[in-house]
Amino acid sequence: MGALAAGLLLCAAGCGDGGTDSGTEAGPKGEAGSVASGRSLDAEALRQALPDPHGLPPGWRTGLTPPRAKEVPRARRCAEDTAHGNDCSMFHAIADVQYRAPGDSGSVYWTLLAYPDRRTAETAFANRRKAPEGTREITTPRVGDESTAYSTPAARHATPSTDIVFRVGDAVAKLTYQDADKNKDSAQVLLTLARAQADRLRRAERTVG
Repeated sequence: MGALAAGLLLCAAGCGDGGTDSGTEAGPKGEAGSVASGRSLDAEALRQALPDPHGLPPGWRTGLTPPRAKEVPRARRCAEDTAHGNDCSMFHAIADVQYRAPGDSGSVYWTLLAYPDRRTAETAFANRRKAPEGTREITTPRVGDESTAYSTPAARHATPSTDIVFRVGDAVAKLTYQDADKNKDSAQVLLTLARAQADRLRRAERTVG
């Protein structure tokens, strides 16, 4: 394992807002580690759940997208029991950020989505579970309540990338390692970052619960 991956594994246990989701606390059906929240996360809760540089090993720096979050206007949200469509949004808040890895070894882009309830989040995750066309599903340990991962090869106008999508309670997260070919350990680095993100989302759910 390269120095970048090793540094992340160490930081996941000891950095300020890190933490890991090893899956060992999950019970039957993998749900015992989840926290049932009384209300859904809002944009501010998602923003605070994003990592900051203090929660990453030395050398990581903010990329093109600084930490940010916003609410979806109520008029744009899907009504209860309405199927997802182009004219409304199933999620109620979104947050994202990009960090560049040390030594020009690629970057990671975070997207967090908050849904009104667990059932809607489960539906949203199910819609994302199948690897998109042109990608290859990869096997990784489970992250959060349920997860999937896939790699995208280089294309004419795109560099290779690796994605992990996972659900924690009412939230769905997607982490993308961009320029994955610049780091032979990109999949392990991404897994470590995803586990830490799942832990932050669980803590956010406890705060609003």
